[in-house]
This record gives sequence, C-alpha cells and structure tokens, in this order.
Amino acid sequence: MRPLTIRGYCDPLVVSPGDDINFYVSCDHPGEVSPRLVRVVLGDENPDGPGAKEIPVEGVNLMPFEGMAQRTQAGGHIVVSALPSAFNAAQGFSVHLFASPTLPAAGQQALIGQWSQADSRGWELGLVDGHVFFRVSEGNVTTQVETTKALFAGIWYSICASYDPDTGLTVSQTAVVGSCNGRFGPVVDLDNDSTQTMSGAFPLAVTSAPLVIAAVAESENPGRVWVTHQYSGKIEAPKLLNSTSLSAAETLALADGKVPSTAVACWDFAEGITRTGIPSDQAVEIIAGCHGQLVNTPDRAMTGRNWDDTEHHFIHAPEQYGAIWFHPDSIDDCRWDVSLTMRIPDDLGSGVYALEVDQGRDVERIVFFLRPNPNNRKKILFLASTFTYLAYANQQVAVQAAVAQSVFAHTAILHDNEIEVHERSLEYGLSTYDYHADGKGVQYSTWRRPILNMRPQHRYCYSTLWNFTTDLHLLNWMEQMGFEFDVLTDHDVHEHGSELLKNYNVVVTASHPEYYSTPLVNAWEEYIASGGRGMYLGGNGMYWVSVPNPDRPYLIEVRRGEQGDQGWRANPGETFHSHSGEKGGLWRLRGRAAQRIWGVGYTAHAFGTSAPYFQLPDAKDPRLDWMMEGIAYDDPIGDTGLIGNGAAGHEFDRYDLTLGTPPNTMLVASSFGHNVYDMVVPEDQYFPSSGMNGLEHPNVHGDITYFSSRNGGGMFAAASMTWVTSLPMNNYDNHVSRLTGNVLRRFASSEPLPAVD
Repeated sequence: MRPLTIRGYCDPLVVSPGDDINFYVSCDHPGEVSPRLVRVVLGDENPDGPGAKEIPVEGVNLMPFEGMAQRTQAGGHIVVSALPSAFNAAQGFSVHLFASPTLPAAGQQALIGQWSQADSRGWELGLVDGHVFFRVSEGNVTTQVETTKALFAGIWYSICASYDPDTGLTVSQTAVVGSCNGRFGPVVDLDNDSTQTMSGAFPLAVTSAPLVIAAVAESENPGRVWVTHQYSGKIEAPKLLNSTSLSAAETLALADGKVPSTAVACWDFAEGITRTGIPSDQAVEIIAGCHGQLVNTPDRAMTGRNWDDTEHHFIHAPEQYGAIWFHPDSIDDCRWDVSLTMRIPDDLGSGVYALEVDQGRDVERIVFFLRPNPNNRKKILFLASTFTYLAYANQQVAVQAAVAQSVFAHTAILHDNEIEVHERSLEYGLSTYDYHADGKGVQYSTWRRPILNMRPQHRYCYSTLWNFTTDLHLLNWMEQMGFEFDVLTDHDVHEHGSELLKNYNVVVTASHPEYYSTPLVNAWEEYIASGGRGMYLGGNGMYWVSVPNPDRPYLIEVRRGEQGDQGWRANPGETFHSHSGEKGGLWRLRGRAAQRIWGVGYTAHAFGTSAPYFQLPDAKDPRLDWMMEGIAYDDPIGDTGLIGNGAAGHEFDRYDLTLGTPPNTMLVASSFGHNVYDMVVPEDQYFPSSGMNGLEHPNVHGDITYFSSRNGGGMFAAASMTWVTSLPMNNYDNHVSRLTGNVLRRFASSEPLPAVD
C-alpha cells in the first residue's frame, strides 16, 4: 500500500452560484499544487460499465498554490481561556470533579489542569496507569502524588486534590456507586477508595497556558491551543476552590454534589439544556462566568453520576445529565488553514463538482454540490443524500473483517483508501458506524475533514459501490437519456422544507437516503400530500433519525436506539439527540415508517448477490400502460447489474399496509431469488429463531410500487440500493432503464398522473 500524499476538504459542502468556497489541502511534501475544477459525471471504473467520466470546467482559471503539511488535533476537550481573578494557584487551591474513566489504564490522561507540557509548569489532575495523580511544578522540579488503588472502568468517582505551598499536596478518590449509574451496582464491594498526601513546601509556577479539561496544553503558545494527554471517559462538574485543604466533611459534601462557598469556579455541563437540546458548544461556568469552549464535540446529554433511571430524556431531568463523555479520537473540524478560495461562477450549472488538486504524486478530488440558480430551475430535482454521506464518512467496517465478512458474505478485500483511513483515523476521523477507542459508538460526524469515501473513484469494502459513487450512476444515466435536472441536498431541504421541493415537477432520491431529519421527513410528506411527485430509486431510505447541529451545519448527530440494523447501540438514558432533544433510533419506531410516505420501507439486506424483479398482476393494469411500455409482462426487470448482477440487492424495501403503505398503492413487481446470506431486518425478528434468511423468510424481497396522491401527485418506488447500477447495462438498453425512463418522463411532464383509488 502507498499512503496518500495529498488530501483535502472544503467548506461549505453545498454552494450557490456566486458563493465563495474554501478548500483546505494538506501535503506530505511541500511544493506547488495545481488545482482545476471539474464536473463529476461518473467515477466507477468497472469495465462492465460505461467508465469514469469528468468534464473540466472551462473559463475557471485557478492559480497554483504552495502545498504544506497541515496538522489535525484529535480528541474532545474544553479550553478555558480566562480564569476568575479570585483564583491564584500559586497561593494554594483545591480542585474537585466527578469522573467515570472508560480506559483508566491507557497511559497518562489529564482530567483538568493549567499545565504547559513543553516546560512542565503549572498544575494538573489526571490519571496514570489507572491511578489518580496530582502534580505541581515550578519548571525545574515537579512534585506528584498518586492514589494507591487503580480506578475501575465505567465507575463514577468523586476526585479531590488540594495544594498548599507550605504543607504539600493531597489527592483522593471515592467511588460513587448507584443502582444504574455505572458498570457495577452496590452489590459489588469495590474497595478502591484512596487518599494520599505528600508533605513539604513545594513551589508552583503559574503558566500562561489555558485551563484545559480532559487534556493539557502542549505549551504556552499564545496562538492556537494544541493539547496532549487526552482523557477517555466522562467528567462532571469540575470546580476550583480557594481552599488549601479539605476536611472529611467537605470531601463528603463534594461527593454528594454540593458546591461549597469556597468555590470560585464551577462548570455545570447541564447548564444550557433546553427543550430543544444543547445547541451550544460552550461549557457554562456558573459562578464567575469563565465559560469554556468545547473542542471536537465531545458527547453531550450523557447520564451523570446521579442518574437513577427515573427519566430517560435529558431535557426533563437536566440535573441527572451533567456529564460530558470525552474521546481522544473525536474530530469535528480539522481546523486547517485555507489553501484556496474560489468564487463560484454565476453561470455555472447545478450539479456535482470537484476541485482536483495535483502535486505530481496523487490527485485528490474534493467534492462539493452546486445548487441551481433560482431563476433557471429545471423540472427534475435530484436530492443528494448528504446526511447519509456524513453518517458513513470514512467508515471502517472493512477492517472489522470477522463481523463484516459474515454480513457481506464475501472475503474481505481491503483497498488502499480503507487502510489509509484506518491507519490515520486521528486525522480523518470516524463514521457513525465506528467505535471510539473505549468502545463507545461514534455519534457525531463532520464534513470539515477529508472524506475518502466521498470521492468519485472510491470503491467500498468488498470491491463494490456505496452511497456517493453509486449515486453518480443515476446522474450519468439522466444525462445519457437527455434529462435535465438540478441538484440539491438534504441540508437544503432540512433548512427550507417542502416549499423548496414544490419548485419541481418531480424529486428523485439517491440510492441510499437512509439518514433523515424531522424537517426532511416533513418536507417529503407535505410535498407528496400536496400534489408533488417523487421517485424513490434507492433502498433503506428514511430509516435512522439524524440531526444536524443548528449552528454548525457541517456537523451531524446520530443516536442509535434500542433496535435496528445498527453498528452500535446507545447506552440506557442516552438515546436522545443533544442537538435537538429528539428521540434517536428508527423513524419506524417513532411512528413514521417510510411506507407512510414512499409506499415501501426497509425490509432486508442482501450483500452477497442481487436478484431481479418479477412483475405482479398490477403491472398489467391498463392504468399503468404508460409505465410498462416496452416491457413484456413475462420479462424480469433487472436481471443484470454492476452490483451483484441484479437490481434488487444490498438493501431493499417492502410494501406493508400494516406499516402505513397507502391502500391505493399498486404492487408492480417483487424480487425473487434471494439466498441464505440475505437477512430480514432486526426490527422484524421478534424471537431468535432460524428461518430469517432469503430462502425462508417472506419479508426478504423488494417491491416496486406506485400510488397516486391528491392534486395529481404520485410516488414511484424502485426500493433497492442496486437499482441505479442496473441502469447502464447493455448500453442503457434494459428494462430497469426503460421503466425508470418511462416514469421520469411522465412525472416530469405536466400531464396528469392516472389516479389510483
């Protein structure tokens, strides 16, 4: 494997004509970088398909720029740039917090401190090989005291430390064990409380480095704060006290959650919780107002040391959700310097574009989406699944071969990009299908980082296509068939709702519109109900609840609930989104199954092979003659394709009246021929038993459906992720292409759709 030498990202991801867009590029080798703008048509280099295609954009002359290596700071932490004037560390103080470490023995980790690692100045409270330590230093001499008993992972502790410049240092840990707030309950005799003291006169030199929670500053650099010794686990209610010692009664009161009168600063992580979540990235300090800035979006709305299971929604009991969960490998923004700013030409047509940056070793393609000029809209809208692209961004399922092979029914074939992402995850970040180092599922994803699997040529694990690269086949097909269309994204519809969709005769989905927000679901429902026309040309759509940050649109949150086809499962009490306060999990389990809007909903996955569709009696109904034109009734639909050699594969959806499929829905065709590796979704597996596979379970099939709605509206569903990769077969002369073209032409026209009672 040869590592990439150039990589980049852009911001924003979605732009309009006349906007500026920033590109951020990092090069392993300093030197000139040549940029060029291209329109992305197709990236798949499969020899059985039409081949990769991109078109240089004429008239956009971009000047070369000097490439350089750019550093990424991974790890969630909080930076407090100014402390209260009443706090003077050199004169002595105490510090307290609650902590529940998840990897306590993973080397040295900082809990809180005003410490400069470069010159060993200041003070720090942290963990070393599972033991709590407290240290002070004047630069040349460091004094450190440690507890004698190692902490248990997943257990809450009340941790105190005191410094008296004349008498010495004290540090203590006391387990705070409840019936449901940690890994063990009261029946376990942990016996690992500990208090240690080091007597003597020890000077402390106050550093100009900021106070940092869950890490310490690398140096006193007055510019950007770089940190080290990142912590893994939860922290709650850190406090600074103007007290050089703590009595037994004061220590007990702190462990009970009291804020003593000697406190000069207390960061309450539950402060700011509203009925619509915690949109702010600020850590509120409730005494002196010295608030902290969250970096890399550590997990919020987490159960605290006093969570008692009486309330599972953080907005109803904020006092039990005062914890933040920090991870050394979280990233919300690489925070690189801008390499190039480009003004989007006013006359550039809507579509998918990429900035190609070339340094002679590798070519990086940084993809972005261009909205249409509102004065020149087309009749057809393609809706790019940017929420789903972010949910899967830099997914590492390929390297979890033991699990992935059993799901995908293939021997693992790792591509260079997948190895690259895994080895450099602290630079590229994780997807919402991955786990942090401590085993906690990743719930935030961002576009402000290189996303290697949102590149035109990317092939997903097991040498197949997924999401963005699959969707390009649909865009290429529309161009080849002469359809003119605009491109908008999930982010656009989330912000502007159904009024944006109503500008179009027909809205076409991507191949895998899996992650949807409430405004997105509402927009589709309102659009179809009011006479809009939709074509659902994917599978596993409108499945997981997802929430973009209201103030930082580049950031999306996913909380996986108790059920679903999921990579991980949220802990008890932590299934509600911090960004909005909404319940996470499946839309189906919130009463809004996709069948209610698109006619079909996710039913099974089939990653081994794909199957064709076979027509059902409704296909012969005269009201659908326009749809089935050129297709004989006995002909299979989609018996070839670039993924699994069929149109019904990867993940597909079913008609189901019990889940809300409109009763006037016509069942045009169903897939047949799935195998033992193809499995029904977990939410339909009520009891553990055999017979859940494609040979035995009746729900392991996809359904092609059509229904009409009021005011001339209608909905067509192809119900499979691999549908669009059957479009180019036999030089676009096939029944999948024919059927899709028949529907799209009719939906895009002003001709009324046939009403179905």
